[in-house]
Amino acid sequence: MEKFAKILLIAASLLILVGIMRNYAITQYDRIILDKRNQATVIAHYIELNLDNRLTALAMVANDPDIRSLKPDKMADELKRTVNKLGFFNAVVFDRNGNFITEAIPEFHIGKVYDQDSFNKVLLGTPTISNRIVYNGLDTAYVSLRVPLFDENGQVKAVLVAGMPISQIADMVNQTMKKSLLGAEEYVFIIDNNLNYIAHPRLQELYLKEEDNAHGSFFQDNIDHSIEASVLDHTEKLYTFTNIEHANWRVVIATPLASLYGSMFKRSLNDLVIFTLLVIIIGLCYRVLKQRQAEKLALESLQMERLSCASQMAASIAHEVRNPLTSIKGFIQLIMRKPDRPAPPSYLEVIAAEIERIEKLVTEFQLLARPIKPAIFRPVNMVRVVKDVVMLMEGQAFNKKIELTFEDQLDNHLSAIFHTQGDQAQLKQVFINLLRNAIEAVDEAGRINVNLTLRDSMIAVTIKDNGMGMPQEVLLKLGTPFYTTKTNGTGLGLSVCFNIIESHGGKIEVTSQEGRETTFTVLLPYNPRITF
Repeated sequence: MEKFAKILLIAASLLILVGIMRNYAITQYDRIILDKRNQATVIAHYIELNLDNRLTALAMVANDPDIRSLKPDKMADELKRTVNKLGFFNAVVFDRNGNFITEAIPEFHIGKVYDQDSFNKVLLGTPTISNRIVYNGLDTAYVSLRVPLFDENGQVKAVLVAGMPISQIADMVNQTMKKSLLGAEEYVFIIDNNLNYIAHPRLQELYLKEEDNAHGSFFQDNIDHSIEASVLDHTEKLYTFTNIEHANWRVVIATPLASLYGSMFKRSLNDLVIFTLLVIIIGLCYRVLKQRQAEKLALESLQMERLSCASQMAASIAHEVRNPLTSIKGFIQLIMRKPDRPAPPSYLEVIAAEIERIEKLVTEFQLLARPIKPAIFRPVNMVRVVKDVVMLMEGQAFNKKIELTFEDQLDNHLSAIFHTQGDQAQLKQVFINLLRNAIEAVDEAGRINVNLTLRDSMIAVTIKDNGMGMPQEVLLKLGTPFYTTKTNGTGLGLSVCFNIIESHGGKIEVTSQEGRETTFTVLLPYNPRITF
């Protein structure tokens, strides 16, 4: 149940994280769309300003008495001045029915009305701009600016039309692109509602493929962007668009999706760094909290093991204390028989030695039962630690007639090698637990050998018994909390031992042959420079 709860918690956390990231990505995407829309609006306003100035100038020309007279001989000069001053290639006047009246430049004759829809709009009194008009190839393509000519009663009696090459529109777009903050792979184009391009960086190529144009969504209501495949390179792009006043045009910014995602990443980089730092900080706080909880649990587990070990050793300690007490009592009785004589020095030496042995046993027992404190690392003489533990456990081994030996063949100057940094009480607890387990695993008249050596710059304490051994599947689980093969075991003893040794920078290795022997090797870093 606890495992399922953890899985559920992890899954919920991942879902929440994915949801946050998704909402963040959507927010960043919407911000970019808004920025592109604003850029398109700025470009459109610049083009509108240029076109509106010309429409206004045309409207002023349309109010000129000579133009309003609709007499060709009077209109010709004014129309020519208009063309020269405003940069049109021709200016033409049509009556309400679209009949040609006169023009400024006969060499560029425009004899009929193109784009009837925009012409009809002018007849309602509204200045307008036509869609793209092609009458002799793309090189002569143009748009026409159209303003009404009113009679004395305010009724539209004719239309003044001025032709403007689409190359001039392209120049306007290029000027705005230089001032805008568009990416290197982005570009701007203008398209009319007949899906004909008015300005585009690759207009010549597109002119041959306009029948394949699929940008009809640009003119749908309530839509200001779309993602579509390019007609030229077939890569998907984000198209952000807005309209031009007085014309059925769209100013469009094309952004490759790769560039879009790159912009999203750049915008998100600072937020991503902050988010990552927050995750790291939260993770570190969680790790510290878990580590403190684990340390607390380890201390509690170690205390339980120590108390359990203390209760099991009580009988052995009592037996060990009884033997020297009996010896002391006997020598005192011998001394009391001859009160007038000084006690023989040999008697006193034996009594002192036995008292010292009792003192050591009681001290070790008190150390075992004392409440656990956080580990304090100090220089530790491993020879002394192992000797003390072996002496403490001799009673339990003796009760089962087990031969417990410690191979101490070191010279005094060599024993200095076996120094390490650690918590002496915790290290003693480890070896007490390991020796107790060995004693429990060995039958009567068995053997346990404790050896102290160096291995690969590590202090190696080996505890080898000739007990029943363990199968491979048990070896793999050793050290797992609450795993035990004992009927009344807690499953914490070896787990605590493994944790203590790991906290000292060491490790425990276990080998076993089922039915024959088991060897525990405790490896600890040594420091030969430590002195006592």
